[in-house]
Amino acid sequence: MKTPQANNRKRTTHLMLFSHPDDELWIIQRMKKIARQGDRLVLRWMTAGAKDEKSLIRRQESLRLLAYHGLGDADTGFWSFEDGELINQMPALYEAVSGALDTLSPDSVFVPAYEGAHPDHDTLNFIVSEALGRNPSSVRTAYEYPTYNGWKCIYMRMGVLVPHEEKMQYTPMSLGDWFRFWRSLCLFRSQQPMLLIINFLFGFQQLRQQLSRGESFRPLPKWCYTELPHPGRQAYELFVSVKPADFHAAVRQFQMKRK
Repeated sequence: MKTPQANNRKRTTHLMLFSHPDDELWIIQRMKKIARQGDRLVLRWMTAGAKDEKSLIRRQESLRLLAYHGLGDADTGFWSFEDGELINQMPALYEAVSGALDTLSPDSVFVPAYEGAHPDHDTLNFIVSEALGRNPSSVRTAYEYPTYNGWKCIYMRMGVLVPHEEKMQYTPMSLGDWFRFWRSLCLFRSQQPMLLIINFLFGFQQLRQQLSRGESFRPLPKWCYTELPHPGRQAYELFVSVKPADFHAAVRQFQMKRK
């Protein structure tokens, strides 16, 4: 995947943050482009995506995905935060994220979007925003990428960002890239058949975007984290006990303690 560096071109570092194994699938095209340029990829997962023996399986699935896409030599690391509990671990998560930013001084950082997909996603997005707000020189550019959300849909939308004034950016996808993306869903065997079913049933907009423009991301907006990312039901209200009011309360408590 690596290509020789252009003459006199400085090698850049890009930090990719994921709440769970499989989040990386929705920013895989950007990672491949970074690697083709010969730049450094640093990947960090906050949780193992499970609280039992499946945690090792889920880590292995993410590493298998990277190998499938030619990214097996990326700098990878799995942190030990508890799956589904980032909302209750904000101070420790802040220290870990801030430490990584200070140590790496990355040229860019990518984080799951604030879109009401999962409390762990929204918490990581918030913590990155807080860390950058207190030390804006630690990274040149921060971006967010979609996984899924409940904006204007019956159940959920896959891989399409909630509208915002920040300009959308895209990594173009060939037909081969598109095929490998959908083939990649099968690599996460621990998440089947639900992962395939959800993407098949609710991935039409994602499919149309992939074929017309590519994989989406955008500069990290200045979100107000005590407000909903979009009106109506948030996707995580379908499958976890955490409510938006719980997340907003945790945000306010963290910000008060940081003052």
